[in-house]
Amino acid sequence: MSVSYFPRQPGSREPVLDGRAADAATEKWDSLFRLVMARLRLTVGDLDSGLPKSGDNDRALRVQMDVLDCVSALGELYTLISREQGRRGRLEQQIRETRTALAQANVELAKANTLGKRVQYRSLHDQVTLLPNNEYFSARLLHALDRSDLSGQALAVLYLRLEAFEPFLDTFGYSASDELLQTVAARLALTVRADDMLSRRGADSFACLVTGLYKQEQLSELATNLLGAVAGPLSVGIFQHRVRLNIGIAMYPAHGISGEALLVNAEAAMLRAQQQNTGFEFCGVS
Repeated sequence: MSVSYFPRQPGSREPVLDGRAADAATEKWDSLFRLVMARLRLTVGDLDSGLPKSGDNDRALRVQMDVLDCVSALGELYTLISREQGRRGRLEQQIRETRTALAQANVELAKANTLGKRVQYRSLHDQVTLLPNNEYFSARLLHALDRSDLSGQALAVLYLRLEAFEPFLDTFGYSASDELLQTVAARLALTVRADDMLSRRGADSFACLVTGLYKQEQLSELATNLLGAVAGPLSVGIFQHRVRLNIGIAMYPAHGISGEALLVNAEAAMLRAQQQNTGFEFCGVS
């Protein structure tokens, strides 16, 4: 690697030296200055020994003095450059240490962000089905209500419950029950639309936030699809099981103007669907 030691031209880029290259450059500076000063001193010695014993030697003396001034100036320049080299070396070392510290800080920050996201995800999702939990659903419902007030967008809440879940839990235990819930949740999640939000409401119940469907016929079609999604046999371990779902539907603002009212009325409609064996019912419909 070659480095120029003459003054840089405007617009030129100063070479970037690593630690070993900087040490080599310093040694080269030192060697060049010592060589130049030694040659100048040798020249002065030659001039001194070659002066005539008599006669006009003013010109030779002036050359000798000029050379000695150059030697002195070079010595001072050498001292200044040495100091600058030392200062630059310390600065480059600080830059390297700072870059190392920043890189380490970025690594730690990335780890913290990843951990933070995991903690946040777990705090907002059900640990069995991985669906949004009540806290997440309530926040999303409140936000949807605010948006609906501003834009007039249709909004509905569906309350879904599995029949005979407790007897299944008592018979097959928690592991099989969790597997059943996971299968049901997966089928329901594949049935709702991308903009809808399906959450686990309780041990055997779910809630679904639906936006953009203005007609009861549209919501009826969605409820029918959800019922059909879980109607087929479900494999749990080595056994095949069938489950039944009941759904209640509450529409905003006809069946409630708050998230809590919509959920309460949707649950009441679900209980009526269970009693009447209709699969799903709307709030307020007898």
